[in-house]
Amino acid sequence: MFVFNYENSSNSRWALNIWGCSLPRFMIKSAFKGLLKRSGFHLFTNGSLPPGVDWLLDLKKLGLHASVTFFDVGANVGQTIFEVRASFPQASIFAFEPFPVTFGTLQERTAHLKNVQIFPLALGASPGALQVNTRENSVLNSLVGAAQATESAPRDAGSVLVTMDSLQHFCAQHEIDVIDVLKTDTEGYDLEVLRGAGELLGPGRVHYVYAEVTFCAQNRQNTPFSPLFDYLAEKNFRLLGLYETYTLHHFPEPNVFCNALFVHRSHHVNT
Repeated sequence: MFVFNYENSSNSRWALNIWGCSLPRFMIKSAFKGLLKRSGFHLFTNGSLPPGVDWLLDLKKLGLHASVTFFDVGANVGQTIFEVRASFPQASIFAFEPFPVTFGTLQERTAHLKNVQIFPLALGASPGALQVNTRENSVLNSLVGAAQATESAPRDAGSVLVTMDSLQHFCAQHEIDVIDVLKTDTEGYDLEVLRGAGELLGPGRVHYVYAEVTFCAQNRQNTPFSPLFDYLAEKNFRLLGLYETYTLHHFPEPNVFCNALFVHRSHHVNT
């Protein structure tokens, strides 16, 4: 039987009594971790957590400053916004969600947050407008295959008109010189988002890119990894790691995807 005792003194230390024998703290830690491991759990501190598990923690370890400028392209209802604020409370967040119903929910959920600006826009290769069919599950809404919107084009009952801007044009209008983190999760439209960045990518005015990708050719919902990797490599980015890889191991094909984190070489000292 294990009994934990805590001695509250100037030389405070944890002691573990096993049938009257006191053990030092490092032995307690080792025994506890071993017990957890045998039970199917692993114990890590933030400092010991391996890279590739928590992308925001990894960005902190890489020295990303507290007042980060963060772009959330494909914000949906704000899931990533709340994660970023938990890790970087002083972050300035620009979030983009083009679908009206989803944007309304995003607006309600983030109205009380400081330094969070949301825009009912899609980002793509160039400004314009698209006629897009919506999905019952909002996280699956995508601009892939959408038609250019014109006055004469027929409109389906389940379609919406989406306003498109480009990253480069938006940043010029809002006088944004540097994006510390660009997260894009647009269900297969992410390469178009990056193409719209124009002169921002090559010179390193975008430091990190976090994008949803797939390695399965039959997956039409997500952006293929290879062309996105090649495009960013041409812009002097390198791959730092893959995250949220659960579906790669547990989902049947073609429903497999994960997230890839890239860094511009001018911003990373170990490249």
